[in-house]
Amino acid sequence: ASMFYGCEKLVNVTIPDGVKKIGDNAFTQCFSLNSMELPASLESIGAEAFFGCEMLQQMVLPDSVSEIGNAVFYDCSLLRSVTLSKNLKAIPDEAFGNCVCLKEITIPDGVKEIGFEVFWGCSALNTVVIPDSVALIGSRCFYDCAGLQEVTLPVALTEVDREMFAYCEALQTIHAPEDLCEELNEMFALDEVEIVAR
Repeated sequence: ASMFYGCEKLVNVTIPDGVKKIGDNAFTQCFSLNSMELPASLESIGAEAFFGCEMLQQMVLPDSVSEIGNAVFYDCSLLRSVTLSKNLKAIPDEAFGNCVCLKEITIPDGVKEIGFEVFWGCSALNTVVIPDSVALIGSRCFYDCAGLQEVTLPVALTEVDREMFAYCEALQTIHAPEDLCEELNEMFALDEVEIVAR
């Protein structure tokens, strides 16, 4: 599975059409990797597949991808933008942990679950809209997202983790289901965060 693990001089990769799976740790710590083209045949990407690919700046997952593994882009410190597959059903634990340059991500409608610490330490992330298809968000999802200013939570969400927005010091506005507004107002009683009912 960890076919190219630690190949420090690997720069550009084009995966040929017909490949359906990228295994766990396939490109972990390929520190020079800055370009990755994925085929329309790809269905799944394993855990930590691109962990620590420090030079990777952009990723586009084809719509054929329905599953990605835990910490798949963890510590991709220059990753700025990600286009997720429209057929993705879940964003797993720590998927984008410590991606400090990640500025924009579009979570596709159809995702049902967002895992634990998915955006932990994504300090460049500014605005996030979570689609209404999402019913479950794991703990500490936005922990230490220092630049996060605005979040839209899905209407189906019934509970909010107490540490979901811990150390989000720039947070200004949360758009939330009406049933969660009171709880969020209590959480941010001492902060100047506006809670807006959806």
